[in-house]
Amino acid sequence: MTRDFDRTDEYFRSAAAIDDVASSLSQPPLAAERLAHHLAALTRSRVVIIAAYRPMGNGLYQGPVFLGDIGWTDDLERRLALRTLTPHTTRCAPLDVLLTRGRGTIATAADRELYIDPGEFDRQYWAAALKALSFDQFLLSRRISPELTPWVPVWILTRASGSEPYTEHDRELVNFVHTAVGEWFYHAQRHRLARYGGAGAQTPDAALDSLGRAERVIFSMLLEGLNKQQIAMRLGRSPHTIHHHVKAIYQKIGVTSRVELLLRYGPSADRHSGARPGLGPALPHDEIASPS
Repeated sequence: MTRDFDRTDEYFRSAAAIDDVASSLSQPPLAAERLAHHLAALTRSRVVIIAAYRPMGNGLYQGPVFLGDIGWTDDLERRLALRTLTPHTTRCAPLDVLLTRGRGTIATAADRELYIDPGEFDRQYWAAALKALSFDQFLLSRRISPELTPWVPVWILTRASGSEPYTEHDRELVNFVHTAVGEWFYHAQRHRLARYGGAGAQTPDAALDSLGRAERVIFSMLLEGLNKQQIAMRLGRSPHTIHHHVKAIYQKIGVTSRVELLLRYGPSADRHSGARPGLGPALPHDEIASPS
């Protein structure tokens, strides 16, 4: 795909942008290259996108992996960046890193709102790593898309020193790039699960009917992309209690991770595998009281 990215805003406000993303996703061999163009168009200066996840077993993600290399000036820069970031991500390594240079704007969002969460996981480690790479502002997001949250628990998008601050206008481009990146990683994850014999491509059955009311509430929150700690805070229960509920849910529906759960029951399951979506909105919290 070739475009004049000097007219970034005009392009990304047009229907042509959506068509280009759809075309990219329909042609897997070209998806990474086209995604690189989209990201380059959306970045005003330099941005690093980090997908940090924990190994899931079955030989998956046991070491640092680059899903794509975008705009590197040379291999030395790539190796230096990885070496700088890796020591600061021991609690959530291994990691995927994409680096790009370009023009435009980029940010990250939760529920379509720009935000900074001062209590975000390992924030001080990320800040130290990014400072070493000459970045001076960043936002963190745990929820780009519900399908990805379990295996991409933290995304960080940064702007280089001296860049303009984030604005409300960035929301439009935020949502656009999240769609493009989210779908691309979603397909990559499904491919890897299938390749290594994961259960992600299986069709759900009547196992959902065996869930109790409390389990259904938690199940719905898992589909929203919340982790166990977030669910515990929202429902006013201890993480230990939520952990046992989640473990029971996994056993009843026959999955071993949130990745498999969301690939089977998440919002994209019906589009990609013929599976029905999840239970919809959380049920009334009769058995698990939500904090007022």
